[in-house]
Order: sequence, then structure tokens, then C-alpha cells
Amino acid sequence: MISWMDQLYVGEGAQKNQKRIQEGIEQGKLLWNVYVLMLPTNPINQLDILASHYLMQPYYRNQELTVIGLAKGYDEALTVLMRITDDAYQATGTADIRSYLAARLRKKEGEDA
Repeated sequence: MISWMDQLYVGEGAQKNQKRIQEGIEQGKLLWNVYVLMLPTNPINQLDILASHYLMQPYYRNQELTVIGLAKGYDEALTVLMRITDDAYQATGTADIRSYLAARLRKKEGEDA
């Protein structure tokens, strides 16, 4: 199952088609040159960057995934990653992206309760 961070980080190239991209990912469609930035599926990584077509594989279909950002092209995905890293550093004084995003998600869950 895929969940989306409320304030999704979206690259400039992906912004104009954001809703269509999100719908395509949820429907398991093959999207050309679209990358997702998501919470890591292992305890070591800070963030995962994947071409969206990888989400069609059985492994990812059976995982709880939280998408943090969208990008059109790998270079744009790196630009989005730099923006996330900068936000994490500005908020925490460290580049610990994983903890920064987890805190943002916990804060949102607390607001929903």
C-alpha cells in the first residue's frame, strides 16, 4: 500500500502532472522517467530513490510505502533530495533525513488524532 506525505516534495518537472503521476503510481501504471523518493524499506538508508516502474514488482506491492517526493528524471530527484536534506538540516541541525521525516509524520498523525 502506498501512502503520501501531506506536504509532498515535488520537483519542477513533476509539478505540472502531479495528480496524474500520483494516480498512475497508485494504479500500477508504467510511467516513463518518474522517480519517487520514499521512506526507506530497510533500517540503514536515509531515503530510497526509485524509478516508479520498480513499484510494480511484487516486493514493493507487498510493502507499506510512504512517498515523500516525486521527480521527473533522476537529476530532478537529486535536486528534490537536496531540498529535503536542507530542510532537515535547517530544522534539526543535522542531515538525519530519516528522523526529520519521521518526526514530521508523527506530528501529522498527532494532529489527525
